[in-house]
Amino acid sequence: MKIPLRLVSFFTSSLILMLLVCGCVAAPDKNGGDENLSEEEETFVPAPDEELDPEIQAEYDKYKENAGLAFGTYSPANASDFEYGGEDGNITILKYKGSERVVVIPEEIDGKTVTRIEEEAFSDSTVRAVYVPDSVVFIGRGAFENCDSLTTLRLPIMGDGAENTNCGYIFGALTSDSNTVAVPASLEMIIFGENVTEVEDNAMSGFKSLKAVVFTDKLVKIGQFSFYENEELLYVDLGSSVNEVGEYAFADCGSVVRIELSESCEKIGLGAFLNCESLKYLTLPFVGGSNNENTFFGYIFGAENYEWNDNFVPGSLSDLTLLDTCTEISDMAFADCTGLVKVTLPENLTEIGIRAFYNCYSIRGINIPDSVEKIGNDAFFQCRTLESVEFGEGSVLSGIGKQAFYGCESLKSIVLPDGVTVINASSFFGCKSLESVGFSNVQSIGEDAFGGCVSLKEAEAIDEEKIEEGNYYYTSVMK
Repeated sequence: MKIPLRLVSFFTSSLILMLLVCGCVAAPDKNGGDENLSEEEETFVPAPDEELDPEIQAEYDKYKENAGLAFGTYSPANASDFEYGGEDGNITILKYKGSERVVVIPEEIDGKTVTRIEEEAFSDSTVRAVYVPDSVVFIGRGAFENCDSLTTLRLPIMGDGAENTNCGYIFGALTSDSNTVAVPASLEMIIFGENVTEVEDNAMSGFKSLKAVVFTDKLVKIGQFSFYENEELLYVDLGSSVNEVGEYAFADCGSVVRIELSESCEKIGLGAFLNCESLKYLTLPFVGGSNNENTFFGYIFGAENYEWNDNFVPGSLSDLTLLDTCTEISDMAFADCTGLVKVTLPENLTEIGIRAFYNCYSIRGINIPDSVEKIGNDAFFQCRTLESVEFGEGSVLSGIGKQAFYGCESLKSIVLPDGVTVINASSFFGCKSLESVGFSNVQSIGEDAFGGCVSLKEAEAIDEEKIEEGNYYYTSVMK
């Protein structure tokens, strides 16, 4: 199996670094957090909350529009534009001899179904776009070889439709290793028909100039290294039925900006999106490799441990949406994912684990779904630009862990759900912008729960005997 060289070199350097520092970095305390936390101010620069670059957005929109049109305004070419033959009611295209730059191959010629395109049928032609109908079940090797003006191709099959599943085969590549040389540098967009249900391992690796790829809802599986090193790939439409994405499927696709997977997906392989350094928007059915295994975010970017989230998750990724198939965010799932600005949580989420968003210092706001029952210790520890935390009126939340919002220095106000009866130790320690705290049923407040909350102006009153030490700023402004 191919392993990206950058990954190998990273593991080597990371191991050395870990050996140097392991003696002075404390491990996470699963039961409550660090005992000796520094209160010193740190200088940091959060990720910018910016829209996609206008030029990139315009190019993205262009491919999205073209995918929707899909040759819809062009009529099928005349039979006279082809050399063809056939038997048993089927037609084989032997050679394109016309002069049109955009060619729609007809499904029928002389009342017979077009089922095959022979080797070198379009080779050396000046066509710019070709539509191959769904009736075609076989395309010979090199059918589009040396088509140096070809920009757009609509295909009903992957490879030749028979033994050769490598998409580069129709351009003359015998194996995927030859794709980079065989696939014309002019090719920008491939649209696949409903007969394509799987992208085999390496099938489209090395398509270095490809900018857009479109599938239908019939696609169910994406193999290992399927789009490896598609360096210019920008627009990707995977449909809504993919249930598996293989290891390193999109590795080194450094231009892709948006990936959307649906709730039908059950597995994402290690490093599926490794080195996707322009990825900004991501929609996932769960965190990590599946709902049950490797449930930390960095796994799909190549990290084999949550401690490497910050090294592997691209800093460009700022907008994440989790679908309703995600019911739990595990411990450390997003720890040190410092580029995340916006996270949309699913309506079926029940638990946010210990240090789930630890040091995600660029998140601006978070809406906690009503279904969440528990927020773990240190869950949003040091989310320093977190300005708002919203709970719905139907929230069933019953507990907020120790230091859950420790160091959220931009948080301005919070109203806790009715089910919360205890505010644990250091829950809001260091929230220096916090001005108001609201709740209905809190019966006790732990040590230093509001320590360092110097901006507090309004807080709910409870029996001072139920408030532990370290909460001066709170007791001084109780109603």
